[in-house]
Amino acid sequence: MAIFGAAHATADEAPSEGPPLLELGLGVGGVAFPHYRGSDEYYTLASPLPLVIYRGDIIKVSRGGARAELIDHPRLEINLSGGGTPPVDSDDDDNRDGMPDLDATGEFGPTISWLFSDPDDKERLAFKLEVPVRAVVASDLSDYEFLDWIVHPQLQLRTRWNTAPRRSFAVTASAGPVFASNDYHDYFYSVSPRFATPDRRAYEADAGYGGFEFSAGVFHRRDKWRFGAYSSVDLLDGATFDDSPLVADDTAWVVGLFVARSLWSSERRAEEELEE
Repeated sequence: MAIFGAAHATADEAPSEGPPLLELGLGVGGVAFPHYRGSDEYYTLASPLPLVIYRGDIIKVSRGGARAELIDHPRLEINLSGGGTPPVDSDDDDNRDGMPDLDATGEFGPTISWLFSDPDDKERLAFKLEVPVRAVVASDLSDYEFLDWIVHPQLQLRTRWNTAPRRSFAVTASAGPVFASNDYHDYFYSVSPRFATPDRRAYEADAGYGGFEFSAGVFHRRDKWRFGAYSSVDLLDGATFDDSPLVADDTAWVVGLFVARSLWSSERRAEEELEE
């Protein structure tokens, strides 16, 4: 489950003039999420957020992070994108007490997307299959561990409508299974014999099915302001690691809110808007 990320930002410019190539701003966001998928203990964070929107021909930057569009096709997209999870102090999680801390993870790799809906109408309605395949590394910045791969195929639906110039609403939804390598599942869910206790038996995780994720969001653009609310739920029942002693809850929720304002935009214009 990639925790980092907030809502896509959009702009509605006059037809004779495209949106700014670059926008910079500032916002604030709050999010609640489990220490790791399967933990029954949650973090709740609130912090300032930079607003960076770049609408380049190849490089795109929005609420979902940075990505590079490698081909130009009306239905097929191949992007480079990333994600990750925050670190976990095992002293703060009863299930992992006495075990090594979990370092932050970073994910990076290609995402292949196929658009099923009308390419000429994708600003209003987009229905696609998206398959990110990412390499994963855990690191505390002084050392790192390669955790192999994670794959999250998902169906995505996005609809957007304009209520006035530079004002719009958008709703997004996605659903799909998660699959990961043995090393990835081992990092989060295995218990070596030396860390076993009467209440936490030794356990070795396997590769394969890692649960099913549903997510949805509602976003509003109002002139220079952006507002958003989003949520996701991971259902871990049936995952290859669901009998791990480190899985205390087979339902993992993420809930977030944000508000941001664009403070500066470039005079140079982009050819088209970013997808919501």
